[in-house]
Amino acid sequence: MPGGRLDNLDPQILEEIRVRAGLPKDQIAVRTGVTPNVISRWFNGHSSPSPGHALTLADVLGVDVLDLTGKTMATADVVDLRHRKGWRGVDVVDASDGQVNRSVIYNFERAIAVPTAEQFNLFADLYEVEVSEVKRAWVNRRITRYGEESLDYLTADERKLLSPWASRRPQ
Repeated sequence: MPGGRLDNLDPQILEEIRVRAGLPKDQIAVRTGVTPNVISRWFNGHSSPSPGHALTLADVLGVDVLDLTGKTMATADVVDLRHRKGWRGVDVVDASDGQVNRSVIYNFERAIAVPTAEQFNLFADLYEVEVSEVKRAWVNRRITRYGEESLDYLTADERKLLSPWASRRPQ
């Protein structure tokens, strides 16, 4: 089941955001509800926050969760979209009211088989983004995991469903 930690937390970016926000690390610890030791581990790159803590951290710093990793909506992948909600995979299952199960989320985030149009619509609703953003994020995930050449194996129908991102690199 997808869960994990915030992928690609960049300590340098995190420190720049902290300085811009004008908050000392001890205040970040208090406001996020974690110990100063945990904050120190995030800032020195020895660990990264869970999705829920990443959302709280981003809120405390006044940024989007994607900002903590240096990504944008154009470069985000489907796991990043889930993390923007502060969710683990099981939280998606709960939020979907039985419309998806662990297997669907696992396959969606592995980016092997192209999801159906209905699945793209459902994930867009769950993540509160446009369907086009979910499609782009899925393509970004596929490219990150398997290389841009993996798009060559998509069928014409899959390319049409994923258009225009099926033939582009993430920006």
